[in-house]
Amino acid sequence: AMLLPALNKARDKAKEISCISNLKQIGTAMSLYTDDYEEYAPQANAATYWSALLLDYLKNKNIFYCPMDKSRSAGADWPAAGLGNDISYGYNIAGLGHNITGAIANPFSGTKVPFSAKLSKIKNPSETLTCVDSYRTDDATLRGYYVAVPAVIDGWTPTFRPYIRHGNRSSLVFVDGHAKGMITAELTALDDATQAIDINRYKYWSPIR
Repeated sequence: AMLLPALNKARDKAKEISCISNLKQIGTAMSLYTDDYEEYAPQANAATYWSALLLDYLKNKNIFYCPMDKSRSAGADWPAAGLGNDISYGYNIAGLGHNITGAIANPFSGTKVPFSAKLSKIKNPSETLTCVDSYRTDDATLRGYYVAVPAVIDGWTPTFRPYIRHGNRSSLVFVDGHAKGMITAELTALDDATQAIDINRYKYWSPIR
C-alpha cells in the first residue's frame, strides 16, 4: 500500500512522456506538411480537420490520443473518411490558421478572414505552440478537442481550452518541432494587454512575438 502512490506517479509520468512523444511526431508531420505547401501551416475548422491533413504523414491515428485521455478510445470517433475532432490535442487555430470568416482576427493583419501562417513569418518558432493537450469546457465527456485557444478571443467565446492533463501541466509541441510539458497557467497567461489583436496578447500563441 505504501508503494502504490509511487507506482501511480511513475505510471503517470510514463504516460506524460508518451504524450510528449506523440506531440513530437505531430510536430515532425507538421514540418513535412508545410514543406509540401510552401511553408504555410494548415487551416483548422470543422470542414478541414488539421489532423486529417497530417494523417498521410503519420499513418497512425493513435498518435492523436494522449494515454491519459480516457474520454475516447483511440480512433473510435474517426469516420470512414478519416476525419476526427474529439482527439486529445488542440491546434493553435487563432495563431496559425483557420477558414472561418468574421470570427478570429488574423494575427498579422487583424482582418477576420481565413488565413494560414507562413513559417518564415513566425517570429519565434521555438516559443509559438502548434498543438496542446485540450478539452471542451462545456462537455464533460470531451476531454480532448481538435482546436484550442488560451481564452476568449475577439469577443468569440469558444469552449475549447488547454487541458491540465498531467498534474498541473499540459503537453505541447512548438512550431520548431520540439515538444515538452508546461504549467498550464503559465501557458495561458495574458502577458501583453497592449497588443491590439487578442491572440497576440498571449506569448506562446502569437506568431508575431
